[in-house]
Amino acid sequence: MKEACKLQNLQPLPTFFEKMIQLYEMIIVRHGLMLVGQSFGMKTCAYRVLAVALTDLNKKGLNGEQKS
Repeated sequence: MKEACKLQNLQPLPTFFEKMIQLYEMIIVRHGLMLVGQSFGMKTCAYRVLAVALTDLNKKGLNGEQKS
């Protein structure tokens, strides 16, 4: 996640990582979700950075969710 933050010129704050982990956990247990909250609340950046991080893990074969 730190590498994904660097790529998008974002500061890797602990609160930001917490939000991304919460988002990932919700994606795993729900069929759909909606991000709601105040303006500038890290919503868009959180899902974009999470997407980049998960894509990188998948390319490296480290995510372990798709076993063949």
